[in-house]
Amino acid sequence: MRKDGSLFSTVVDFINAIPVGSTYKSSELVNATRGVEEVTWWKRTSKNEAYRTRTYQAYLSRLGFLQNVKRGEWKVLGHAPEWLDLGVSTLLRGYRDWE
Repeated sequence: MRKDGSLFSTVVDFINAIPVGSTYKSSELVNATRGVEEVTWWKRTSKNEAYRTRTYQAYLSRLGFLQNVKRGEWKVLGHAPEWLDLGVSTLLRGYRDWE
């Protein structure tokens, strides 16, 4: 189960709210997740406040839920199940072993 209020959960909830087959812009996702995560000094000075938001978007793309149609535009291929959390996504992508 996803942790409510986490950035990953917010990204998944945003994507699950969009009908399958529809597209959205990256800027819409960034605006929807703004304020969920504390902006660190590094992110503020490098002008990369949405780094983790876009990283989680890429995770969901690699898992087959999203497709990058063109720069800044994404298509929803399927909705993420409720049991998918950040730990499961890293496990499925092979970055973590079963323990």
